Amino acid sequence: MSITARLPFATIRHGFRDCSGGAAVEFAFIAPVLIAAYLMLAETGGAMMMKKRATHTASAMADVTAQKDSLTTADMNNIFKIGPALLYPHGQGADFRAVVSSIKEDDKGVMKVVWSSGHNTTGRTVGSTITKEIPADFLKSGESVIYTETSFDYKSPVGELFKSKVTMTSNAMIRPRNAAEVTRK
Repeated sequence: MSITARLPFATIRHGFRDCSGGAAVEFAFIAPVLIAAYLMLAETGGAMMMKKRATHTASAMADVTAQKDSLTTADMNNIFKIGPALLYPHGQGADFRAVVSSIKEDDKGVMKVVWSSGHNTTGRTVGSTITKEIPADFLKSGESVIYTETSFDYKSPVGELFKSKVTMTSNAMIRPRNAAEVTRK
């Protein structure tokens, strides 16, 4: 056997006999930094995913509401069940709050609340004006829109390290599909 064929094996054997501990010291310095970076990336990714879920929840609730001609209290209770189902395991119980409102622009160009229902919070006051939530050119005189607002408290899965909670909020606007305006019974 030639000398060049033995060199890789000799290097490996020499590496196993090296007891200086330099690699262990380097690992001891780098490991906590890598673990902290991994936890921060996982936490950021989880929070971003939950923000997208909050947006999807508001949109889904507005979409289901906009498909109806009129709504009963039972219909609203069923619509409010969408949120916790889409946000599971977060946004359960009192952590999930939602408001579904019908907004209509009057002949003076003022957007007013026609009806509003809240879940774990109070709805908007009927007749109150909406100024900044809906763009001014979104509606024309006599048109209406379903406006949904959702919020929930996001608690970190890594709760021992990050104990604070973040409130995720989102809203959605969808025009009624089957009628000029969705009414409440």
